[in-house]
Order: sequence, then structure tokens, then C-alpha cells
Amino acid sequence: MKNHPVFYLGPNIELRASNIIKIMDELIKRLIVQGLSEEQAYKAIEVIKDFAKEKFPVFAGAINKLFDKYSPKDEDDFLD
Repeated sequence: MKNHPVFYLGPNIELRASNIIKIMDELIKRLIVQGLSEEQAYKAIEVIKDFAKEKFPVFAGAINKLFDKYSPKDEDDFLD
């Protein structure tokens, strides 16, 4: 069994990276079912991430790690 990183969000609150990936995948799927394209769903996730970082700046590093898989990567930019 592979060990995944654990994020501690507060007293008695922890999330394993594998669970976060499942949760985010489920959120993307729900957004698509509601009529968003896959691209729009990923953009919505990015907006949520930025909003959370603005409202909870002390958790910005943890938020970035939580959402990292769903952020655009430099190699995804076809204009480079």
C-alpha cells in the first residue's frame, strides 16, 4: 500500500492526498454533469482556489498543494 501525504487542517482533521484527489475528481465530474465543459470545470476549480487563498491567506501554501493537480502547468501552454 502506497503512503500518501497527509494534510492536517486542524485538531483531529486530516486528509490524505489520495482522498483529496478523489474529492477533486468528483467535484470536476459534478461540474461537468451540471453542463460545464471540462475546461470550464477546471477553470472553476482555479477560481475557487484563488478565492480560498484570498479569504484564508495563512493557508495559501496548503491550498496550493491541495489544488496543484488541477492548476494549469507551464507545459500546458501551447503558446510557449
